[in-house]
Amino acid sequence: MRKTFLLLLLLLIAGCNTSPGSTLTTTPPAEPALLPQSMKGYELYSWHEQNAWFFTLITGTNRNKTVEEIKASQNIESTDGWVKITVIGTDELTALLARLPEGENVFWMDGLIAPAEFAEPSVEVLDEIQNLAEKLGLVFYVSR
Repeated sequence: MRKTFLLLLLLLIAGCNTSPGSTLTTTPPAEPALLPQSMKGYELYSWHEQNAWFFTLITGTNRNKTVEEIKASQNIESTDGWVKITVIGTDELTALLARLPEGENVFWMDGLIAPAEFAEPSVEVLDEIQNLAEKLGLVFYVSR
């Protein structure tokens, strides 16, 4: 009885928040913001850990990043254009790459900095991600 009363009360309150003849609609979640253009492109790092592929997209610079910096769990999208975002799995990577501006350069770093720490997924996954990046209008570099 009490649950029925609370349900009716919630429906009544919801009905009061709409104008006559209108329908109740929900607003879809906002699309993630487009990432800023980077003068030196973006660097992409990947590694396999805990039965999952991790990917970090980070603003390109003239300096080498540290392993700790790349693998840090904190994501950064600063107002000055610095970006460091880590995602898990190719679905999340796909959504992340879709946030880059068309024509952006992405360099997949294949462990030149720390070969024991970073690795690339299988050739099939690499090809899939490279094809997606090209469809998104990105200039994608993978060393093979």
